[in-house]
Amino acid sequence: MINFRVRKLTTLLAMSLALLSASSIPVWAIQVKVADAPDTNLALTLEAIRSAKQLLQINIYELTSVDIVNAIAAQIQAGVEVELLIEGQPVGTLSAAAQSAENHLLKSMQAAGKGHLYLMAGKTGGPARRFHFDHAKYTIVDSSQLLIGSENYSPTGNPRPGSVGNRGWEVLLNDADLARKFQALFKNDTATSFGDVIDLTAGAPLAPSRPHPRPRPAPPTRSQFQILNADQAFMTTSPDHSVNDILAQLNGAKIGIDIELMTFDSQWGNTGGNSPLFDAVMAAARRGLHVRVLLNDESAFDKPGHPAKRTNHQTVDLFNQAALKEGLKLSAMISNNPAMGVDYIHNKGALIDGTTTLISSINWDFNSFTANRETAVLIVGPQVFSFYESLYQKDWLASGGRNAQFRSPNP
Repeated sequence: MINFRVRKLTTLLAMSLALLSASSIPVWAIQVKVADAPDTNLALTLEAIRSAKQLLQINIYELTSVDIVNAIAAQIQAGVEVELLIEGQPVGTLSAAAQSAENHLLKSMQAAGKGHLYLMAGKTGGPARRFHFDHAKYTIVDSSQLLIGSENYSPTGNPRPGSVGNRGWEVLLNDADLARKFQALFKNDTATSFGDVIDLTAGAPLAPSRPHPRPRPAPPTRSQFQILNADQAFMTTSPDHSVNDILAQLNGAKIGIDIELMTFDSQWGNTGGNSPLFDAVMAAARRGLHVRVLLNDESAFDKPGHPAKRTNHQTVDLFNQAALKEGLKLSAMISNNPAMGVDYIHNKGALIDGTTTLISSINWDFNSFTANRETAVLIVGPQVFSFYESLYQKDWLASGGRNAQFRSPNP
């Protein structure tokens, strides 16, 4: 009898393993919903927020989108616990729209009797800040999903359908382990014991602001996003270890690298030396890899009488001069934003070897890697790579690049 039961269990186990091995989806696969700005990321952001049943934890540099603010407020009113961390001293200070959004959410939390609204403050007459800026952009949904990307929750970062906005990348990962790691980061960054975070729900006053705009009809959302599979997803953060993690990817590349960035400074701050990322990209090209670099046209930030710095132009020139002199498979370009149909590139993304996709808030400069709170994920899997490589290819061609894809991966 015992032998019969053992044989039966062994047979069932073998059948189960056979079914799993025959499946086209690995049992360890992470489900990933993919989106981009300006086309689809508002819908994905709203879907993620509205899907929460118990808990939303949001860390965002800028929160001014009426659609997103109203979606968060509706979840507070529905009984969802909302914890929100916002940068309190962004470049140019808090706008009236940001103050209005914060007041509206604070009142919603007070009415519900639950939730926390934190501001990363400090600096002025107070203790030193842990971070130059809290520049992160992520949302944790019910401790099990992570929404992360390059874009702020603003009208240009998450534009309404049909509106012109930034180019950026965003993903929603169904990965509880990754979500828990971001929860630990969120808990650390919202700790008021350091003196650089204010919990507004504990009675700290807000600056006067205009009344919150009246709710508009919600924008149409997709009933379904493409659900792709990834083998693995890794967290990396600034100022902790992001520069080492991304350098490891660049230095380990064997086939090719595509990079699309808002900022890529060839210099490493005021150190007088080259950026280690610039050197790593150059080294990859010198190893014989196909490398493409698409950087934002900084003239998009020009103001009358005050042209923006042309950091990206300098980086592009240095790459192309080296490519010409050394015969490298390296091409660098400044984006043609009107042809791409965007205001400007706000992305901080990279694509490596047909398998690895960097989704990130990190601009490639000294401050973003060494002083800001920044967050990113490295997603391993050809399906996610293929989605963003296709989008990259469109931006590359629209900006005047030749059709020079280093690989057409098979998802």
